Amino acid sequence: MAKGIAIPEASTTLRLTLMGFKGQTVEFFYDQLSRPIRSEYPGEVVVETRYTPSGQVWEIEVTCTPAACAEAGKDPGITRHHYDVRDRLTHIDYPDGRWIEYAWDEAGNRTEVRTQNQRTRYTYDALNRMHTVTACGNEDCSVGETTTYHYNAVGSRSGVEHANGTATEYQYDELNRLTLLRTWNAQGSLIQRQQFHLGAAGHREMVVEVPERVVEYTYDALYRLTEEKVTDPNGDRTTTYTFDATGNRLSRAVSCDPACTGEVEAGTTTYVYDANDRLLEESGPEGTTDYSYDENGNTTRKTAPDGIVDYHYNTDDRLTRATGHLESAATEASYTYDAHGIRQSQVADGVVSRFLVDPTHEHAQVLEELDGAGNPTALYVIGHERISQERAEGYFTYHGDGLGSIRQLTDENGLETDRFVYEAYGLLEHREGTIPNSFRYTGEQYDPNLGFYYLRARYYNPATGRFPTMDTYQGRIHEPQTLHKYLYVHADPVNNIDPSGEVASNAVIGHITVLATISGVAHGGYQIYQGNYARGAAEVTVSLLGGGVVKLVWVPARAIRMNYVRLVGEMRARQNAMSIAGKSSEEIARTLVIMRNSVKLEARSDTVRELGWTGRRLVEWAERRNVRKYGNSLGPTAEELVTSGKSMSQIVEESALRTNQIVNYLFAVF
Repeated sequence: MAKGIAIPEASTTLRLTLMGFKGQTVEFFYDQLSRPIRSEYPGEVVVETRYTPSGQVWEIEVTCTPAACAEAGKDPGITRHHYDVRDRLTHIDYPDGRWIEYAWDEAGNRTEVRTQNQRTRYTYDALNRMHTVTACGNEDCSVGETTTYHYNAVGSRSGVEHANGTATEYQYDELNRLTLLRTWNAQGSLIQRQQFHLGAAGHREMVVEVPERVVEYTYDALYRLTEEKVTDPNGDRTTTYTFDATGNRLSRAVSCDPACTGEVEAGTTTYVYDANDRLLEESGPEGTTDYSYDENGNTTRKTAPDGIVDYHYNTDDRLTRATGHLESAATEASYTYDAHGIRQSQVADGVVSRFLVDPTHEHAQVLEELDGAGNPTALYVIGHERISQERAEGYFTYHGDGLGSIRQLTDENGLETDRFVYEAYGLLEHREGTIPNSFRYTGEQYDPNLGFYYLRARYYNPATGRFPTMDTYQGRIHEPQTLHKYLYVHADPVNNIDPSGEVASNAVIGHITVLATISGVAHGGYQIYQGNYARGAAEVTVSLLGGGVVKLVWVPARAIRMNYVRLVGEMRARQNAMSIAGKSSEEIARTLVIMRNSVKLEARSDTVRELGWTGRRLVEWAERRNVRKYGNSLGPTAEELVTSGKSMSQIVEESALRTNQIVNYLFAVF
């Protein structure tokens, strides 16, 4: 929303004033450690942050009148955080009485998550990989419902056994790319099979499913999806796309035999954009739809043949209200968010749904859905993914496909109750079953009032393959597709996902799960989420550069090392540029976290591609070495390095330049 920034005279507290295009102002106050301590929004909405003596966020207090809170999309009250002697989060108390409690082991792995309504326990193997997840309500966890994960030699997930007797197997090629996924019900019958055929560049060109469904994908030179061809006993479909030079979709042509189903409609749709890549007009078989925007690039009105929808945003550009002809029977839907922009509630025509969200995951996850009286309507169990949901209808296990989209639900007896089929961008093409389910495409939460998926930073519209609001991530100059402010996953939804709503990540490469569960990244990410930006940025940076991940690129491949140093150099250049521009530690830290995800993916891909079997063995050796030396698979934490007197710049510099002398000697490369 910023139009200009004013910095008054020097004082013990830094004060920044941001002025929006409509003249509204937001003032931010920081202490001498550059930590946010107070934010003042229009309508006398005030957010205050207080810290523990060790620098952890203790309280976040939101003060506002009911009307002002509704306009700002915020809930009033105090959220409190409690920590153990190692500054690990142990308890969160929310203003409305909800709470989350955590327990940790000596290696920093989360061993328990407990709420008012449920308890989940976790165990880990010798490499600190998640081994079991036990959902036990609030009862003795020795008799709970347990899900078990299995891994192959490189650390990728090879199988999952669920408490209801269902099981899933994963197979990979020599580059650790998923090639086969199979799921069996409790009776041993195959209910899902996806065999992936990959092109020379690793993109999925064909998926063969059970029963007898084949999907073929074609791409242009920039690997944007240009055709999706489905051969299915229940009906065939072909969808083609064309794009302009910047990646905007110019046309979408759909043909079905005998007829299209679900949310997929036959016919050709064309699109018109302005010079800022904003979608202005969409013309299809049902007529023409026009879109309007505010000065910040947010979609404010959709004028369609069947009615008008108006969208309203707060000063953080979060959607707070939608009115008019919504996708559901409702005529108005409103939303609130916490101090960090994570959605906390929605109200549709007076019907309240509240979300209890666990912020300590890499991407915040909904643990519970509750009604307006605080009664749970859905309880979720979270492992590496969303494992199950418990509702009035019963206990149901989720089964995802190779993109993470939910394809089946099975009941307590391990039998299939629901089945979902999606087209490439997430429109629901076919559904069997009636069990309520909010989590669908790529495993993310669907909003039936908007027809959008909630991806945390932004909502995503699968009908247009775009975000209705601008991306705040600047992008990477050597990857022009990342500079687009509205495009979903670079127009390649077959191989990419975007759980953050800010940056695409590859879904083809197998998860080296050690890297996804190590405590440094999770803890550092939570520090930044809580606003402890200086400490969080150091934690995440060292989690990437100074520990287990950097050991993956201490390998005898000059190409890997050169690319890694280039990526790290970009991180440092971005940090320096933002510092010179006067950006706050908050902005710098958030940018580093986003870049960290890209570095991790590229480094992992380079390592496997260049070294094959040797690289996989080196990965295993490096992680075992870290466990022996540091007690966890990551290596030294950021806190240890910062405590030793190293500055952020020193940590980045040394992490980027130092080498593993043993590996260099063995392979005589450097």
